[in-house]
Amino acid sequence: FLFIISILFFILYFISKRNNKELFNKQNKIDVVYTWVDSKDKKWLMLKKIFSKKIKNKPEESNNKLRFNNIDELKYSLRSLYKFSPWVNNIFIVVHDGQYPKWLNKNESKIKIIEHSQIFDDLNNLPTFNSQAIECNIDNIPNLSEYFLYFNDDMFLGKELKYDYLFHKNSGKPKFFLDEYAGTPFFFKRKPITGYEFAWKNINNLLKNRFNIENEKGVSPIHQCRLYKKSYIKEVKKIFKKYFKITSKSRFRSTKDISPLGLVSMYTLYRKYYIPSIIRST
Repeated sequence: FLFIISILFFILYFISKRNNKELFNKQNKIDVVYTWVDSKDKKWLMLKKIFSKKIKNKPEESNNKLRFNNIDELKYSLRSLYKFSPWVNNIFIVVHDGQYPKWLNKNESKIKIIEHSQIFDDLNNLPTFNSQAIECNIDNIPNLSEYFLYFNDDMFLGKELKYDYLFHKNSGKPKFFLDEYAGTPFFFKRKPITGYEFAWKNINNLLKNRFNIENEKGVSPIHQCRLYKKSYIKEVKKIFKKYFKITSKSRFRSTKDISPLGLVSMYTLYRKYYIPSIIRST
C-alpha cells in the first residue's frame, strides 16, 4: 500500500513539475504595454478644451493638468526596462492618434506605436482623455502576447527583473504584487472625491454584489508594472461588460467609472488565478 502511495505521489509531483515547465515554455514571450500622452500637443489641447466643456459633474481632478503632465518620464522608464529586463518581447506604446514621442528612435524594432483608434471597440468614444477608458480596450492591441507587463510612464525598474520572478516557483501561477501601504480600510470607507476613489468604490461594490467578496482590508495592486493575462481580461470584460462599456465611453474620469485593470487584478486574485506577493528588496 505504501509503495502504491509513493508511486502516486511521484506521478503527481512529476505532472506538477511538467505543467509548470510547460507554462514557462509556452509563455516565454512577454510584451510590455505603456499608455502615454503628449500633453503639449496643441491639437490635443484644443480637443481636450472642447470636450471638457461638454462634460458636467466630473470628479474634481479629472481634468487637472497634473493628470496629463508629460515630463518625459517615458524615456527614463524605457531606459530602465532595457537595462534591467532586456528579455522582454515587443514594447507597445498606446497613444492619442497622431502622437509620437519626438525623442524616440523610430528604427527601434522592439517598440510599436499603437493609436487609440486601433484598439477601441467603439470609435465613437474617441477622442478620450481618460486612462481608464483606454485600459478598457488594452487587450485589443494587435498581436499582444498572452502575458504582458503593463506600465504607466511614471513606473521604473531599479534592479534586474527576471522573467521567473513574475511567476510563483511551485505553482507556476503569476504573482499579484500587493500595495502594502496605500490600501487601507479608511480609504474605502470615506466618501470618494477623486476619479480614482470613485472607480475603486465601484469595483468593491461590483465584487460584493456579484460574488459576495468584501474588500474590508483595502487590498489593491501596487503602483508598479503589473503582469496581466489577456484571456483573464477578456473573461472579466465578459462578466462586467456593462461597466466596461460605461467606462470606455467616459471621455474624462467620471463617478460611474471602474478601474478596469484594477477590477481584473481583484477578480483574478479572489479566483486564485494569481498568487498574492509582496515586492521585497534583496
